[in-house]
Amino acid sequence: MKTSKKYRGSILALAVVMVILLAIVGVGLLMLGQGTRIFAARNVADISARLAADAGITKAMHAMNDKLLGHLNNGTGWSNSSLPSVTDEAMDNAYSKFSFVVDPCGSTMGAGFVATSNGICGNRQRNVYATIGPESAWKGIAVEDTITLKSGVTFDTRPVSGGDISLRTNAVDSKSITINNNVDFIGGVEVIVGPGGNVDDVITGQGESEVTNSYAAIDSIIFNPVSAPSGYLSSGSIKNMATDLTISTGGQYQYSSISLDKNLIIDSPVDIYVTGDVVMKNGSAIKITSAGKLNLYLGSTFVAMEGADIINERNDARFLDIYGTPTCTKIDLRAKANFYGVIYAPQADLTLYNDGDVYGAFVGKTFEIKNSGNFYFDTRIYDPNELGYNVSFVVKYWSED
Repeated sequence: MKTSKKYRGSILALAVVMVILLAIVGVGLLMLGQGTRIFAARNVADISARLAADAGITKAMHAMNDKLLGHLNNGTGWSNSSLPSVTDEAMDNAYSKFSFVVDPCGSTMGAGFVATSNGICGNRQRNVYATIGPESAWKGIAVEDTITLKSGVTFDTRPVSGGDISLRTNAVDSKSITINNNVDFIGGVEVIVGPGGNVDDVITGQGESEVTNSYAAIDSIIFNPVSAPSGYLSSGSIKNMATDLTISTGGQYQYSSISLDKNLIIDSPVDIYVTGDVVMKNGSAIKITSAGKLNLYLGSTFVAMEGADIINERNDARFLDIYGTPTCTKIDLRAKANFYGVIYAPQADLTLYNDGDVYGAFVGKTFEIKNSGNFYFDTRIYDPNELGYNVSFVVKYWSED
């Protein structure tokens, strides 16, 4: 049977049409694939540029804190000169780079700063802006690991009641903060756990229900290390005391160790650095008179035995500062009456045996209140324009375009 020429021509025409349609579909798919790849490449470049800009803000923060620590260790006041900046710093293992500048918002450190970071990847750019300001770790109690609160403790602020106070840890482990029963929080008390932590796991105890404002921090607290003082007058050691020892001449003194049998009376502004252990025996006391102020730097442990006492006759936490260098790993304090003072010892386990109330703020590796005296955060101890190991720069606000 023969196929007519008419039908053969129709089949050929249909085949040509099908080939053309397939070619159109193929070109369309090719163009779609190419467009998708271009779109994906742009997205990747945008994301890389944003990550580079974020890295610039992070580096600006570290550079500002390094500058702050440098001023502190050198004994010089804060200066807005020589603020950090970077131009076209390449990201590791990436095809992106960043630049940043830091500009002051005013003439003082407390006025804050604006960090502007530009991230570049290929022909894509992203800008991130961050408002940076100083913040004190002295806002109540701040630790790297655990906080344990005795039953019956009331937390509040002074000299005005109901102010802001925080209990904060960098930890995210279960039961890092233990709050026993009858703990009372007054005013704006925040309980803050480490970044990514689950507050229901981190906070535990019969007093947990008193916590009404708890959350996980965005960033960990920066605990600046305390540098061991240098250039202090070498004064041997204090031990085998027959009578009280009064320091009435202001100055800077270094002791190899202190073992108190009697009273150490501070009757003028004094800086003391103890390279070895400090032991306060039963019946001994450190007394700060109405004319005294004590900055105590610890190179090792501080242990106050039962019956010892720390007396701040000024009744003002600003006149007793205790700093722990990285080799200070334990501080046991006792106060028969009220305790007025602040402690900054990021590597130390802090234990407070207090028969009276506590006025001040504490920074340590861990913190535990053994007795049930009240805890009052003294809001006067922090000045945003004053340098201190307790101060670091943090991001207050940020935006991007």
